[in-house]
Amino acid sequence: MNKYDWMLKKIASQNFNINIQKICKIAGFDEIIKIDKFYGNKKVSKKVPRWKLIGSHTARRTFITLSAQRNVPHSLIMQVTGIKSVKTLQGYIKFDKERLNKSIIDAWS
Repeated sequence: MNKYDWMLKKIASQNFNINIQKICKIAGFDEIIKIDKFYGNKKVSKKVPRWKLIGSHTARRTFITLSAQRNVPHSLIMQVTGIKSVKTLQGYIKFDKERLNKSIIDAWS
């Protein structure tokens, strides 16, 4: 970030997705995932490596979830991501059950 004086150049989301998939492939995200798609009432399944499923939306959701887990105020997350409503933001935040249970136990212990 210092190299670019904290001013990253903008790239098209299509290019971002291609580049993030290359990085994930190199990083070894090669677990095979079964994908089910429905065309009307017909179910079509295929298997793809995990790196092919990662894109800008994955990065956005991960950033939002990790920020919320680190108690970053929702207003700041919304400002950084450009999200206008809390309801939209809450749709992005996904806590795993283990972390959720631990948080509740810690709060009430």
